[in-house]
Amino acid sequence: MTDLAGRKGKLVVRAGMIGNVARGVVFALAGVLVIDAALTYDPGKSTGLDGALRTLADRSYGPWILGIVAGGLMVFGLYGLAEVRWAKT
Repeated sequence: MTDLAGRKGKLVVRAGMIGNVARGVVFALAGVLVIDAALTYDPGKSTGLDGALRTLADRSYGPWILGIVAGGLMVFGLYGLAEVRWAKT
C-alpha cells in the first residue's frame, strides 16, 4: 500500500485494524466453544463459526455484540477491497 498516503492511507489502515479485531473475536469465540467441547467430552458443542455466532445471538446482550462484530466484518471486507485496489504488485 505504498501508493496510498495521507488521509486515505490512515483510513485503510484503521479499517484493517478494526476488521482484523472483528475476525479475531469470531475465531476466538469458535475456539472457546471447541475447547469447551473438549473439556466436557461433548463434541456436539463444537459447532464452528455458525454455531459460535448462534451462541452469541442467544445471549441477552448477543444482538448488540453480533451487530458490532458484523459491522467489523463488513469493515474487513472493505479493507480487503482497498488492499486489492492499492496493493503494489
